Amino acid sequence: MKILKFLVVFLIISLFFTACGKKKGEEVADKGTAKVEKKADVKKTNAKALTIRDSKATEAQINKLSEIFAFGDKLVKERSGYQHEIAVLSPEFKKIKTPFKVKAKSKHKFVGYSYFSDSVWVTIYPDEASLKARKNYSFWITISYKHSIDEKGRKAYRDKFAGYPAKHFKNAWAWLLLKGDIEVKISGYTKEAKSDKAMEEILKEFDLKAMEHIFDKKTKYPKLKEYFLKIKAINAKINVVNAKFKAKEKEGADALKPFITNEGILKDLDLSKVTYYNSNTFLISVKQGKKFVFTLTIGRPGVLGLLSYFKNKDLKRSKVGGFEVTTLKDNLAMIKLPKVSIKASTYYKTEFKNAEKLKEAILSLDIKGLSKVK
Repeated sequence: MKILKFLVVFLIISLFFTACGKKKGEEVADKGTAKVEKKADVKKTNAKALTIRDSKATEAQINKLSEIFAFGDKLVKERSGYQHEIAVLSPEFKKIKTPFKVKAKSKHKFVGYSYFSDSVWVTIYPDEASLKARKNYSFWITISYKHSIDEKGRKAYRDKFAGYPAKHFKNAWAWLLLKGDIEVKISGYTKEAKSDKAMEEILKEFDLKAMEHIFDKKTKYPKLKEYFLKIKAINAKINVVNAKFKAKEKEGADALKPFITNEGILKDLDLSKVTYYNSNTFLISVKQGKKFVFTLTIGRPGVLGLLSYFKNKDLKRSKVGGFEVTTLKDNLAMIKLPKVSIKASTYYKTEFKNAEKLKEAILSLDIKGLSKVK
């Protein structure tokens, strides 16, 4: 009898632990399933965020934006031809006699010169070692021919420095406008050089009077005069091209607007007006409240193509909707479409300094519509 009672109690205890074990196992299984489902949900959310939406752009809108880009392509090609002419002409500059160097008897012996089409960059160093290393300079002087300046531009030099019309920031820098539209910019970089007195003393080491007479009929610098007039004529053609871009600014901005949606991550942000630039690109600044958070740029792949970053080890590439997406750390994301690319970039320390958010910003635009642009 006692044995029978013992067996009954043992059986009850066994059934109790079996039930508890089963329940515990089910709880563990449920928790595991919940985790898996949670991960799946996260994955699903991410996938949704990187989905390219259907386009609402009409064929007429796509054709209009294609016309704007084609128009810009022709202008860019024309301007490149003129820029090539300047590039071919520029090496002559350093061979031509100019008054842009320090005077022969100057006390400053450690000076570096660089020539760029219509300007000379002069760097004054404190010693020979600094000159050889090309660092630790005392003064930076840029002398340029302002061939495109107009009367309004001349009036902007409303201060006086060293006896000339100037733009001036006390004990830091001065921009002088000489006769003949020759501009002399000077900046001090060491503690001793950052003073108006020191900058005025340096300017005495240059023949400013001679610079004012480059374009005289009986100039001492006929070859320099001829060279500058050639540069001016070529730049006049470039200015005509830039004016054509300017004339197309509103039309270009209007053509892009249908592709700028307020969906996705852009929904709660403030977008600036579209600006069409003479690089055949569009730019939109994005703000959150009063703070700038990132910039969107839309243009031909060759212009936005991250060419300088191709060997950067921080580049990451992926594909969304069959299109290549490239990110560079948390500063930049770009999607390459057949004929245009879209770039989102930031250097502001906000929540949008994040590669995934920049990707989302790009994919909030009408990517499918933009992918049809010719």
